[in-house]
Amino acid sequence: MEVFWLSLECGGVVIVLLGLRREQWLRRRRR
Repeated sequence: MEVFWLSLECGGVVIVLLGLRREQWLRRRRR
């Protein structure tokens, strides 16, 4: 069970990081 929660947390962190990078990239492209 612990591994399942760890994988979920890691997946969430990755999604958040990807979202932040995407916002920064879009902002750079707009300018």
